[in-house]
Amino acid sequence: MSETILSVQDGGILRVTINRPDAGNAMTDAMALELTAIVAAAPKTSRMVLLRGAGKDFCVGRQAPPAPATTPEAMERRRFSDIVFDTYGTIRNSPIPVVCVVQGRALGFGCAVCRCRHHQRAKPPPSRYRKCRTHPGDFGARRAYRRVQL
Repeated sequence: MSETILSVQDGGILRVTINRPDAGNAMTDAMALELTAIVAAAPKTSRMVLLRGAGKDFCVGRQAPPAPATTPEAMERRRFSDIVFDTYGTIRNSPIPVVCVVQGRALGFGCAVCRCRHHQRAKPPPSRYRKCRTHPGDFGARRAYRRVQL
């Protein structure tokens, strides 16, 4: 565990904190890889993952790497993108709920991570809301807590 991604096991909840408040919790590639590994291993010990950012922002995006001296080839660009796509896929496909507690800004990577999280409903929304695929008061955290019986 590094100082930039903190994880604490609290009973059945794995509390994960993005810990770079001085940089708005901007994610580096190493942090994204670590977050992916933590979420992938979480089902062995936890019933849910609670992801939050330290400080006033959740995550202001991905920290841009230094500009390359030459234009990167396609495979090199793909490796750069695969890091974050693997993180999104791990969160989306996790067998346990991954709930994001968002305070402040959630931009770029932070916004996408929030969209990957589990949306759990205690019951289907009324038919009048199914058409537009939204449901008033559909707060994933509240419903996920109820669903895993914490």
